[in-house]
Amino acid sequence: MSRNEEDKEIMAWLEKLDPQELNRLQEVDLPESDPIDETVLQRIKKRTLARVELEAQDAQTVRKRAARKRLRLKWAAALCLAVIVGGMLIVSSPEARAQLKKALQYIPGFGYVKQIDDVEQPAYVMDKPFTLHSEEHGNMTVDGILLQRTGGQVLLSGEQASAVIVKSLTLVIDQVNYEFKQSHASWAGGGVWQAEYYYEGSIPYKGQDKVWIKFGQTSSELLPLTKAMTASDLAGFGSSDSQSGIQITAVVTPLDGNSSKINLLTQLPEGQNVDSYGKQPIEAGLELQLTDGQGRPITVKPDSGFVKSSELLFENTNGTKDHQLIIPAISIKDAGAKHVKVILPVPEEGAQDIHVTSQIAGFPVDFTRVERVDAKSVRVDVDTHYNSAEQKSLQSYRLFEKKNFGFGMSYSWKINETSMAIESMSLNVEPGQKEVTFYLGEPYIVVRGPWVLSGL
Repeated sequence: MSRNEEDKEIMAWLEKLDPQELNRLQEVDLPESDPIDETVLQRIKKRTLARVELEAQDAQTVRKRAARKRLRLKWAAALCLAVIVGGMLIVSSPEARAQLKKALQYIPGFGYVKQIDDVEQPAYVMDKPFTLHSEEHGNMTVDGILLQRTGGQVLLSGEQASAVIVKSLTLVIDQVNYEFKQSHASWAGGGVWQAEYYYEGSIPYKGQDKVWIKFGQTSSELLPLTKAMTASDLAGFGSSDSQSGIQITAVVTPLDGNSSKINLLTQLPEGQNVDSYGKQPIEAGLELQLTDGQGRPITVKPDSGFVKSSELLFENTNGTKDHQLIIPAISIKDAGAKHVKVILPVPEEGAQDIHVTSQIAGFPVDFTRVERVDAKSVRVDVDTHYNSAEQKSLQSYRLFEKKNFGFGMSYSWKINETSMAIESMSLNVEPGQKEVTFYLGEPYIVVRGPWVLSGL
């Protein structure tokens, strides 16, 4: 419920009462209730007192100044109780109380949750991927569809990268065409591609309309859309566990045959996201474990084409339920961390021991040695003080040419085979260059749990 709607409901209730009724509120014994938001209280006080002042001015012609003052004082004395009672009446019903709380919606296919302010405006999504065969562009998959009041998104993927030249698609809703434009596309080896399309504007979808896609010369069958799952917090979407101040939730989606998909959801501060849940080892021997109801290990399918760190595909060949997922640690990329400037000396030839200390996101980084490999490159040894015994530890970072600039600089690196922490970097330099300058940014921080998600 919006701020204006809250005010209108309370004010409408107040407008129905006359001063005598408000005076009687002073003698009401109020039951215990959730406190009314202070900003709401102040807004209603201001508006109510303005109404009182107008009434007092109207009464001035027939009353004395002292009578007007008494009227205003009576209204003011009763106002706080009226606001509290009015607020209680509004928020006492479960439906209204739910509206006053912001909710989360899970968007399958895109694999994230979004916060909504109005539960009366649901999003419509596709629960699981839809296979689409194209004579022009080979097999394709409609990975996700999101339709909402403010627009929509469609996520497609396929096997022939030539499909990315199609810069728009049409979503047909009950014979009405909506053109979605390509926002971005990417492709990997073997022709595997993925592209996202968007529509800006109102889409009046009500849940019963027939929907299908036209992509170039290819048309799909009818696509099944449903209301997005809504919950007050992450735990409402599936099995959850909270460790090290981070909550992880698993959403299980049955696919065709014995296949199932687990999407892992985590809400982190702005600028941060989980780079790895351990589908690939975060350090030697440190990776997630999925078991069936009998405790037998289940193999998670490798990603094909694109890495989907928060998505686990597996075959439930035993037909058991109550799977358990153990996540020993996660790797978080903090794109919001402040960039830090570093200046290192460059020897004319050979190697030079150095002692340059910096830090990123509160973690120390020591540069210990610089070696000129040839006229146009140097190698820098670095120590991030990665510690497997620590709850949080810095594993690596990115380098940037400019402070808070989105595109990283060109460099290569070497990692420790056990800790997988960065231990040296190779940088480009010019012949005769005496110093090299760069910025540390986007630290990759390993956070340990373990998170145990049961009953999947």
